[in-house]
Amino acid sequence: MDKYAAMTTVEDIQERLEQIDLQILRLLGDRKKVYDQMGDVSPSEADAETPSLWVEEAGEMGLDENYAEKMSKVAIAICKRAE
Repeated sequence: MDKYAAMTTVEDIQERLEQIDLQILRLLGDRKKVYDQMGDVSPSEADAETPSLWVEEAGEMGLDENYAEKMSKVAIAICKRAE
């Protein structure tokens, strides 16, 4: 593989990672919008199942369950902080 091909591959990978990161941010924005529509539902009640969902799904995807739990708590905090 020549040097240019490797650089293109790295650039392609970086671009794809950036696209995924932007999707994650858009999804967090969507989560916040839904969070704001809860009305009579207590945020604590709605958030109670979130970490276990993330942990379970992460395990099925082969992702680190501890990090998934931490990320779920960050997602919750983002929604609460933006209130």
